[in-house]
Amino acid sequence: MQSLSPQEAVSVLYSHAFLRLWPSEHSEMSEELWQALEEQALSSPSQPPEQLLKLCHILFLAQRVDEASMPKVLNLLEKAAPQLLQRPSWRTSLRRRVLLLRSALRYLHREVYAQLPKDVKQIFRRAHRMEPEIPQTQRMVLFVSKLSHALTKLKIGHVAHAERGPFTFDIVERDRKIIYECNHFDRFYTSSTEKIASMCLQERIAKAMGYRVIQVPHWHWNKIKHKRQRIEYIRMSRYYALKDRRELAPRDAPVRDPAVNEFDYLGEYFYRKDMPSSHWSWFQPRYDASKRIPASTGLL
Repeated sequence: MQSLSPQEAVSVLYSHAFLRLWPSEHSEMSEELWQALEEQALSSPSQPPEQLLKLCHILFLAQRVDEASMPKVLNLLEKAAPQLLQRPSWRTSLRRRVLLLRSALRYLHREVYAQLPKDVKQIFRRAHRMEPEIPQTQRMVLFVSKLSHALTKLKIGHVAHAERGPFTFDIVERDRKIIYECNHFDRFYTSSTEKIASMCLQERIAKAMGYRVIQVPHWHWNKIKHKRQRIEYIRMSRYYALKDRRELAPRDAPVRDPAVNEFDYLGEYFYRKDMPSSHWSWFQPRYDASKRIPASTGLL
C-alpha cells in the first residue's frame, strides 16, 4: 500500500466506487483496505484541489456520506476552498465537479448545506454564477430523437439535452418537472440490469430536486417496433410517473438507490424462480455492445 502514490490511491478508490465494489457483503473489498486507501490518498501534505474534490465525489458515489462521515467531506472541502478561490479561472471539468458536490449537499443533506463554512460557500457560489462555456454542437442520438418525436406527437413541450446544474439530461419537459432518461446499454453494467454508480447518484439528486424520472430502458424501446406502440408506451410511462402513488415519495424521505428499488421499472416484477438468469437472454441486439465501448488504455 505504501508503494502507491496519492494520485494512484485516489484512482483505485474511484474505480472501485464506479464499479460498486465498495465494502459490502457482496464485495471482496474490506473496510480496512478502503480505509488504508483513503489514508494513502491523503498522505501528501500538499494535495491539489482536484484530488480533494475527486475524493469527495468518490464518497458520494460509494454511498458513504452519512452523519459519521460528513465531517470528512467538509474537511476535504475546506482544504480545497482556499486554493480554488485564488485561481482566476477554472476548467470545465472542475466547475462541473464543484456543481455536482453543491447539488449533492444542497438536496441530499440540507441541514449540512445551510451550515457550510464561508470559504466553501464562496466556491459553490462562484461555480454557480460562473458563465458556462459555449457547448459544442453535438448530434442528437437516435434514441433521444425518436423519443423526442413521440413526445411531439403527444403535444408535450420538452427540451432535449437540457442542462440542469452539473447534469445534462436527455429530455426535460418544459412545463412540468419531469425527466426522460434514454437508458442505453452504456448506462448499465455488462450483462446486468444494474445502473452504473454515476447514473444512480444522478437519479438520487434529480429526485431530491423534485423531478419525476421516467426511465426508458433500451430493451423495452428496441422491442417495440411500431411508432404508435412507442407513443402509447411513453404516454403510459408518463402517467405512472405522475399518478402512481409509489412514485410520490416525500422529498425529505431517505433517498433509496434505484438499483435496488423494486419499483424501478413498472410492469417488470419477477418472483425468484422467474428471475432471468442472464441479462435479458430473449433480447438479441443487432450489434455487439462490447465493440462500441472504447478500449481501455491500461492506465489508472
